[in-house]
Amino acid sequence: MESISVAFLIRTTRGPVLLTGDACITTWGWEHTVEPGDFTADHARNLKNLQNMKRLVAYHPQIEVYLGHQH
Repeated sequence: MESISVAFLIRTTRGPVLLTGDACITTWGWEHTVEPGDFTADHARNLKNLQNMKRLVAYHPQIEVYLGHQH
């Protein structure tokens, strides 16, 4: 069974928030654009999605990012 990761961009009263889910689980992974190894079956696709999320946040720096396994 292939696992997939989901991420959500939500509108809050404080502004937009990106919830990365298992697509990016740590600050280190976000800062170094490294997708999580054990949480995806398609590493190339996960990396592309992570790069797209980072481009979105770079273009819209007001987006607050919450990573999958960080507090």
